[in-house]
Amino acid sequence: MTAKSPLDNIARYPENREQADADALIRYYAAFGEMHAHLAQALTDPEWEKKSIGHVVYSYMAVYLLSELRERAGYRQADEVAREMWEDLEGGALPPILWEYVSEEGLSHEAIAVAAKEVEANIRAKAEDAPKPEAASVPANQPELPLDGA
Repeated sequence: MTAKSPLDNIARYPENREQADADALIRYYAAFGEMHAHLAQALTDPEWEKKSIGHVVYSYMAVYLLSELRERAGYRQADEVAREMWEDLEGGALPPILWEYVSEEGLSHEAIAVAAKEVEANIRAKAEDAPKPEAASVPANQPELPLDGA
């Protein structure tokens, strides 16, 4: 079987609800987080470094919460929560779920939207100021291919 991810032979991400117990998610996110900790140290691109640090933080939160739930509430409850979490992640409905949590916590959707617009403006401003990459060229020792695919 060909690995789909470098982590598949270490801690495979669950493929279905039955596989998505607390142990499986803890193992996967622990490995995923550690892999990104290595990448954050190794990468010189600041944007990739930030992304990897974000993956480390989110992985830690998942591992910590599922581990604590397993220890305090037992395997049965931890497995059920893990499976519900996996279904939410795989279902692609995270924004509406987060909307519900924001509402339940009494947070302002409008204030969050304003904060998002501020971050977006900062990102766009940085992108406009960033140096533009030079056009790629074919190395001298390589033949140019026709653009029409012929």
